[in-house]
Amino acid sequence: MSRRMLSIFFLGWPLAAFAQAPLDSLAVGNYPSKISDIESFWAMLQLGGGIGYVIMGVLALGIFLIVLKAINLLMDWLHSRSLQAAAFGTMSFAEIEALAREHHNSLLGNILSHLIDFYQAGGEASNIHQELVVYLDQETERFETFRGWLNFLSDSAGALGLLGTVWGVFLTFFGGNLDSEKILNGMGVALVTTLLGLVVSLIINLFHTQIHSAFQRRLGIVNRKADELRLYLLHSQSRAPEPTLDRRRSARAAAAAESPQPAATSGPASEPAPAPTGAPAPPQLKVLKVRAREIPAGEALKGALQLQVTDHLGTPVVGQKILLKTEGAITLGRGASAAAVTDGQGLAPVDIHAGEVAGPGRVWFWLEGHEESRGNISFTVKPGAPARIAVAGGNDQFATVGSVLPEPFRIVVTDRFGNVVPEVPVQFRVTLGEGSFAGGNHQYVTRTDASGVAESRLRLGNKTGFHAVEAVVKGLKEKAEFRILSKAS
Repeated sequence: MSRRMLSIFFLGWPLAAFAQAPLDSLAVGNYPSKISDIESFWAMLQLGGGIGYVIMGVLALGIFLIVLKAINLLMDWLHSRSLQAAAFGTMSFAEIEALAREHHNSLLGNILSHLIDFYQAGGEASNIHQELVVYLDQETERFETFRGWLNFLSDSAGALGLLGTVWGVFLTFFGGNLDSEKILNGMGVALVTTLLGLVVSLIINLFHTQIHSAFQRRLGIVNRKADELRLYLLHSQSRAPEPTLDRRRSARAAAAAESPQPAATSGPASEPAPAPTGAPAPPQLKVLKVRAREIPAGEALKGALQLQVTDHLGTPVVGQKILLKTEGAITLGRGASAAAVTDGQGLAPVDIHAGEVAGPGRVWFWLEGHEESRGNISFTVKPGAPARIAVAGGNDQFATVGSVLPEPFRIVVTDRFGNVVPEVPVQFRVTLGEGSFAGGNHQYVTRTDASGVAESRLRLGNKTGFHAVEAVVKGLKEKAEFRILSKAS
C-alpha cells in the first residue's frame, strides 16, 4: 500500500464524516459540557467533535510510518551484524568481497558491494571516498522524503488544532444567541482540539527526532566501515607498483606485473643499454621539465610533467608512444594508466590529477616496446585550502574565577576532503563574559601544527557565570565555539 493510499485511508474518512455532518451535530450539544463529565480520553475526544477524530487519524498515520521505519532500521542492523564485526585488516580481498555479497540485503553490505564493484571496474582506491559520499547522499535523500511526510503530519496536527479553535469560536457566536451551555460547548471544542493538535504534533516530533538520530548513527557506522575498506585498498595498492588484489585487469597488465622490473629511479630514466652491433640504437626518453612536485588535493596540474624522446643523435622523435602509470595519491585523469604520443618536437606533456587523500604518489613512464627505458618521478598531494573548522577539545569546562582553565581550547582545520591543513592562522577571541589569553589580551592568534590543530589557553576573569570563546579562520563562515562556566572560589 503506497503512502498516498495510507494518507487517504487515515485522513479521508474523518474529513468526509466531518464534511457530511450537520451543523447541529458538530455543536456538541449531546457531548460532555463539564470537566467532571470527562471521565476518559474517549469522552474528551468526543468533546472535540469531528476535528478531534481527524487529528487522531493524523497521529495514527504518523505512528504507523514511524514504526515501519524503526522496523526497517532494526532489520538492517540485524542483517549486517557479522559484517560490522569483521576486521578487514586480517582478511583477504576475496574474503571481504564474499562477506559483503552475502549481506547485500543490508545497507552496509549493499554499499560495500557497490564500492567493490567500482574498484574492480578500474576505479582507484583514492577515489572511493567520492563514490561513498555520493552513495550516502542518495540514502540521505531517501530518508529526507520520509522526514518530509512526518513534518507534514506534525504541521497538519497543529493546523487542525488551530482550525478547531476557529470552529469552536464560530459555534459559540453562530446565530447570535448566547447562553451558558452554548458558550461552554463552543469553547470546549476550541480548547480540546487545540490541546489534541499540540499533543499529537509533539508526539510525532518526539519520535521523528529519535528515528532521525537512529538513522544518523546507522549512517555513521556504515561510513566508518566503508572508510575501513577504502584504507584497506589504499594500503594494498601502496605495497607494490602493480595491484596484487583480485581485480579484473587485462591479461597484458597481469603479464607486466609478473615480469621482472628494473630498480626504480628517483629522477630521469637511466641511459639505455647499448644496442647490439648492427642494430639501430633505441630512442632515449628523458624528463625535460617538472612543473611542480606538490599538488593540492582534488586538483589537476596541467603539464605537470614534460617528457622528451630523441634518437641516439639527439634528434626529436615524432609520434613515439609513451606508456604511463601512477600509484599512490595521484592519477592520470580517468585512471591510473594512460599513454602519450610525442609531438613534432618530440615532447609529450603529462597532466597529473591529485586524489582526495593527501599523501605521496609516483608516475612511471616508459617507451612502448622498450621496458629498459622505464623511469619515474614522485609527487605529493598536499591538503587543499581550509574548508572546515571543528572543536577538537577543551569545550564545556568549568573553573573558579581568576584561574586558568585546566585544558586548552583545541580546534582542527581540514580541507573539503577531510585532510588536516597545517600552518593556517587561527584567531581565538572571547565573545561572552570575561577572560584573557597569553599577554592579557582578549584575542589570540596562532597557527595550526602538522596535525591541523591549533590551541590556546584562557585565564578566567572575576565574573561568575557562562563565558564563550570562538575560534575563526579568515575566509571561513564556519566557527568553532567553546562554552565555559566560572564559579566563585
